[in-house]
Amino acid sequence: PVEFAFCDMDEKYFHGLKTLLASSSPAYGANSSALADLMIQNISVGTVVSTEADQEEGTIYGFASVLNVTTYQEQECIQSLKKLCLS
Repeated sequence: PVEFAFCDMDEKYFHGLKTLLASSSPAYGANSSALADLMIQNISVGTVVSTEADQEEGTIYGFASVLNVTTYQEQECIQSLKKLCLS
C-alpha cells in the first residue's frame, strides 16, 4: 500500500508544483513558475501531498494553497489570473 504524506511547502517541491500547475490548466502554464514561488514563500498556508518514499526527492501528487490576491496584487502572475477570472 502507498502511504501518503502531507507536508509543508518547501523549496524542494518547486518543480513538482510547477509541473502540476502547468499540466492542470493552460491558464497556469505561463505563470506556473511564479505561482509555485509564491506558494512556497507563503509557507504558513498550504500543503503538498507526497509519499513517504518520494518525500526527499520532492515528488508531489497534489497540493492545496491559498494566495491573498490583495497581498500579491503587484505580482504579474496574480494580475494575469485576476484578468482571466474577470474577463
